[in-house]
Amino acid sequence: MLTRPALLFVLCFALSGTLVCAASAQAQESASAPVPAQLVSAGKIFISNAGGDIDPNTRRLGEFVGLPIRPYNEFYAAMKSWGRYQLVSTPADADLIFELSFSVSLESGAADAKFHLVILDPKTHVTLWAFTEYIENAILGSNREKHFEQGMQSIVADAKSLASLSAPISR
Repeated sequence: MLTRPALLFVLCFALSGTLVCAASAQAQESASAPVPAQLVSAGKIFISNAGGDIDPNTRRLGEFVGLPIRPYNEFYAAMKSWGRYQLVSTPADADLIFELSFSVSLESGAADAKFHLVILDPKTHVTLWAFTEYIENAILGSNREKHFEQGMQSIVADAKSLASLSAPISR
């Protein structure tokens, strides 16, 4: 027969296990939030160049090669070579609009560069999804360019991750 302290320990252990199971079930339930249907079913996209913020101090978009058109060109080429979507030339023909921007801020004293990709519904202009990828700061131009390319690869990978989203939940 168990002593009183041993019995209390067993009851506390059993109760904590029940609470952990309940919390885990609740976490799994909330982890499957619905995904907008357009993200799963889209076949045609329009890629929009939202540009970037020009630094008011230097009147430049940053110390990267090929700005301001380079982010748009590289993203467009990556999406085209992937082949998942048909790229269309007008928003009216698209199932989704991928709006890409690139900005560099000098507020912290160092360059803070980032890509921002917003996925929009062309019919309602509602944001369906968004991604931001920051670019590691670098003093040397070669490292800055390497970090730019890594950031571009990351924002393209974010866009590609949409294809792996599960179908929306219907109730």
